[in-house]
Amino acid sequence: MAVQLFLMNIPVIGLILSILWACGVCRKIARRSLARAHLILLVIGILLLVAGALVLRFCFTEEITRIFEQAFPGYTIKWG
Repeated sequence: MAVQLFLMNIPVIGLILSILWACGVCRKIARRSLARAHLILLVIGILLLVAGALVLRFCFTEEITRIFEQAFPGYTIKWG
């Protein structure tokens, strides 16, 4: 199981293996369940990341601009 977890955490190869194992290419039920759980957690993580980015963008625009301008004097962010 440790080898499977290691392989699933390699960026592109892990995604491909997880999709293949979750679709039933492998006959072991434990590996298929692990791959499905990994894909579900991956989707949940991406959704939380997008939601967090949207909250930061629309609720904290002034703060983000101020912090950016303090960190990089002479540059500014022009929001769409």
